[in-house]
Amino acid sequence: MKKLANFPGITVCLEATGVYRFDLSIAPRDAGVALMVVNRVPGQKLFGPKSSRNFAKVLMKNSKADAVDADTLAQYAERMDFIAWTRPSDEKTALRSFARRVDALTRHNQPLGWCLLPT
Repeated sequence: MKKLANFPGITVCLEATGVYRFDLSIAPRDAGVALMVVNRVPGQKLFGPKSSRNFAKVLMKNSKADAVDADTLAQYAERMDFIAWTRPSDEKTALRSFARRVDALTRHNQPLGWCLLPT
């Protein structure tokens, strides 16, 4: 990522899908690379939740192949207004990490709890 920051005008455009979006967004942003995240969560009113999909429909691209999605996002980044992704505060990031850890422990221990119940 740091090498990308040396090239002026580089923009990374990510689609906000799945649980890895946040972790993947931090690396380019921290390296100083311009980052736009499409399909943001509902609390952020900059893009709608289906904006990249609707953009693909306008381009008449119905395939969900990775190469087609990458090309669609590249065109989206070229044609649409750039809105930089803002990294959440350290407090929000820490809270998110804590909540994910609690969730992981709860999911991991739940099946064990059922095994340990007396019969």
